[in-house]
Amino acid sequence: MQRIVKSWMVIVVLVLGTQSCLRTKENECSGFMPGNADSVQAPVRVNINDSIRIKIFATLSNGCQNIAPFVPSVTGNTTRLPLIYAVNGCICTQVITHTYAVYAIPALQRGIFTFEVVHSQGTITKTVEVL
Repeated sequence: MQRIVKSWMVIVVLVLGTQSCLRTKENECSGFMPGNADSVQAPVRVNINDSIRIKIFATLSNGCQNIAPFVPSVTGNTTRLPLIYAVNGCICTQVITHTYAVYAIPALQRGIFTFEVVHSQGTITKTVEVL
């Protein structure tokens, strides 16, 4: 009888220990990482009050990655757009996916505006003139 009780105790400890490890790993399987831009498309000119649409192409290395929402920083007429991948999940499909994200803002004043897409391999710069 004592053997049966000890065996059940060992099983319970193993199950609870495994579940707590899984919970810890689950929390570690989401976050953010620098992304890599394959290319960037932007119009050369737009009219005032039109939308400036910057299209950023990237290759995701697995099914747990997505392009995170852009958090731009603006200094004068220059907008810096860091490309960040959001990672969510521990068990990911190993499928390479080509995707893109669009950063769009209204062209509210005339002038020349610079957009810098900052990614893991450097910076891609595009200039847009608002007429």
